[in-house]
Amino acid sequence: MDLLCADPKKSRVQLGWESTVGFEELVAMMVEADVRLLSDGGDPEQDSSWP
Repeated sequence: MDLLCADPKKSRVQLGWESTVGFEELVAMMVEADVRLLSDGGDPEQDSSWP
């Protein structure tokens, strides 16, 4: 299982980047992607579309 965690401070400070997606929306997007992958018969642990 992938551990997904990050601190966007460096991107904010050096690039002026600000997120446009809230936490709840991000979680919904991730769940939708996993559901889509599983409905296509894929395995999220073996999904080659993720680095």
